[in-house]
Amino acid sequence: MNQKKTHAFLFYLFIAPWLHRRDAASLRKWAAVKHDKTGSIDLNKDSSNAEIFGSNTSCVLTPDNANGPYFVWQEHIRTNLVEQVVGVPMHLELQFIDVNTCKPATQLLIDTWSCNAMGVYSGVSAAGEGGLSTTYLRGVQPTDTDGVVSFDTVFPGHYQGRATHQHLIAHVGATTLANGTYTGGRVAHLSQLFFDQTLRDAVEATAPYNTNRIAKTANLADGFTGYAATAKYDPFPNYITLGNALSDGLFVWAELGLNTSSNWDYYAPYASTWKEGGGYNNPNFNFMAVVNPPPSHG
Repeated sequence: MNQKKTHAFLFYLFIAPWLHRRDAASLRKWAAVKHDKTGSIDLNKDSSNAEIFGSNTSCVLTPDNANGPYFVWQEHIRTNLVEQVVGVPMHLELQFIDVNTCKPATQLLIDTWSCNAMGVYSGVSAAGEGGLSTTYLRGVQPTDTDGVVSFDTVFPGHYQGRATHQHLIAHVGATTLANGTYTGGRVAHLSQLFFDQTLRDAVEATAPYNTNRIAKTANLADGFTGYAATAKYDPFPNYITLGNALSDGLFVWAELGLNTSSNWDYYAPYASTWKEGGGYNNPNFNFMAVVNPPPSHG
């Protein structure tokens, strides 16, 4: 990472959140809620969309959040993102609702990515990251007729200055390509999922997360979690443990509301592009645009 990007990254992590930090009352409210539904709800990763989301009648706008510096454009359309990464298995199911109609948002492409247990991202050439030839823990899926996507990944790790989080982008009007990627469209939503502090602590106590020596950042101390919540929107997904140990995996689900008419392309610059044979840096990457979220933040 060159000196300019190093300075920008430090600004992104430590300075900008405190200049623009919102009131954290809503975040504190939702952080106090227990999202572990193990034993209280008869669901698993094979449950139907109707069983998982059928009782949820909310039509609440999910706040947009900062994109982060490691978005990769034209990633693979796939459900299994794990590759060879070791960590707590996580089956993630998300339903997207169009707040203009309060109906499922179909024909979206949902982009998700996270770092591994050591806090390292794939797909980018920044110092300390996985490199342009890597694609682990990244992928894209189209929403189905219920507005639902599902991904098999691993529970994210952590890195300096950030609470554990999962990135999400919703593309409207994108076209799928024969090579299993996509092009075009516009970004109508970008956000980050966060996780119960008790779940994070339990995961971090297991291998390989417990070998990550980077200082942990609590949910309430992260400068970007305050953008993720409103009085009506809970940024912490529900979850169920799928066995007697975390190594058996987690089933995690959430409903997100978006305005499909939005265009937040400015706030979603990509660090690199995936193409056949590897990734390529974006020479016009606007690093500073990742610092602030759209005006629709919490």
